[in-house]
Amino acid sequence: RRFGCANPKCYFLVNPESQFGGYCCKTCCEWHARGYKKTNHGKLCLRQDAPPGVPRAPRLASGATSAQMQLPTGHCGAASSTTPSRPDIVGKIDQLWEETQ
Repeated sequence: RRFGCANPKCYFLVNPESQFGGYCCKTCCEWHARGYKKTNHGKLCLRQDAPPGVPRAPRLASGATSAQMQLPTGHCGAASSTTPSRPDIVGKIDQLWEETQ
């Protein structure tokens, strides 16, 4: 299943690499978490346009404003030994998506 980036200001697809979670890149994730009015993209962003109607990956914290979001260790591409594997992230995104329906 394909998802659009979790940042509502972004129109790219989620990066398939597990280190980016539900975002297209680390920079977009960080800009979303900090509540910036725009978004920006890093050098590792694949910049793949999301097709119309593709579901968006779930936000970091359901119902939280951008200013209230807190990033867990290893999120937004930060190196961490606790970063889950790709199947774990895909499963979590699917689970969160089902919960929002």
